[in-house]
Amino acid sequence: MINLGPLDKKNSEWMLKCRNHPSIMKWCRQVEEIPYEHHWRWWDKQDQDESIQMYSIYADGGIVGVCGLTSIDRVNSRAEFSLYISPTYQGHGYAKEALKLLLEKGFYTHNLNSIWGEMIDGNMAEKLFLSVGMKHEGTRRSFYYKDGVYRDAHLYSIMREEYDLLKCNDSSKYLVPPGPYVESVSDGELLTEGEWRSSCDEETGSSFWTRYYDQKGEPEDK
Repeated sequence: MINLGPLDKKNSEWMLKCRNHPSIMKWCRQVEEIPYEHHWRWWDKQDQDESIQMYSIYADGGIVGVCGLTSIDRVNSRAEFSLYISPTYQGHGYAKEALKLLLEKGFYTHNLNSIWGEMIDGNMAEKLFLSVGMKHEGTRRSFYYKDGVYRDAHLYSIMREEYDLLKCNDSSKYLVPPGPYVESVSDGELLTEGEWRSSCDEETGSSFWTRYYDQKGEPEDK
């Protein structure tokens, strides 16, 4: 089982080792290994900067990776995401589950309208991005100079309204409301979970639910 938690200093050196691993560094913007002192400066910055929200990825109680939201723009309600899984734990589906949880936090905890990411050409992460509903927005041609060649950078994003709709249409892959009643944004009507799922198919993609209900008329905190 995958869950996200706050960064823990006891894992800081483990994180640095992961970031500097050749199989991960190859697809990051960095062009050389991150020095220890630079890593600690970043640690202090992210701990105080409200535009950065980082999370440890845990599987069965142990850390397997790191993900987060960066460049959080509260005015335009958008952010960039980042994610990596330790090479030791890759190939178990952890990245997809962690990314879905991160999108949940972005849209429903931080109230974002859009979340985007960047992928250096050749990275197999495209399949992952598309599998959670992201769309390819465009390509920055020859944008990064890596390993002696210029590489394109591909941009992917997902809007909250798109994510809402995906949750409705495929409850086996996306989280569902915690209570049996939800409230419609358009008219405030309370619906059962079954009615909610049916109505999702009829919606045009607006972000249609604001509050979840534990029982009829009793709102439950998100």
